[in-house]
Amino acid sequence: VLTDTESKAATKVTAFAGGGARGISVEMFMPKDIFIHAGDTIEWTNPYEEIHTVTFLGDEKEVPALIVPVGAPPAAGPPKLMFNPKVAFPTQGSAYTGKYANSGIIGKGQTFSLSFSQTGSYNFLCILHPGMVGSVSVLPEGTTVPTQVQYNADAKYQLDRAVAAGEASA
Repeated sequence: VLTDTESKAATKVTAFAGGGARGISVEMFMPKDIFIHAGDTIEWTNPYEEIHTVTFLGDEKEVPALIVPVGAPPAAGPPKLMFNPKVAFPTQGSAYTGKYANSGIIGKGQTFSLSFSQTGSYNFLCILHPGMVGSVSVLPEGTTVPTQVQYNADAKYQLDRAVAAGEASA
């Protein structure tokens, strides 16, 4: 039991941005919904071959375009295109402020971390994969939240189901 002069140490939760097995790429966050306390950090890891983003739109109304034109349109032929820097590169800072926050494009083995200091519910998505969404709920201290062991079991269950569905449809 904590006294008034003690505080609980911040926790780091590990989650996954995508995954896969046996040649089947799974485009989902695992676990999809994460519950933490204020001050805790989430570290998303990309464990598989497919690239992803972990993007919180914050106060922005629209998902940024993945591909943008470079320079003036040519008189003839196709325009020159590039990945939108706002999508491809990470935003600065490791604390979520309620504004746009983005991992940039993360490949296999790469991570992205954010800490959350304010209670509330925050949605995130992968800009590269429509429908790949998740949420973070930052709950008041004293509220029970899942353990890392529970999150790992949930992520494994989600991955196993998705891979099985992929194999069944192949």
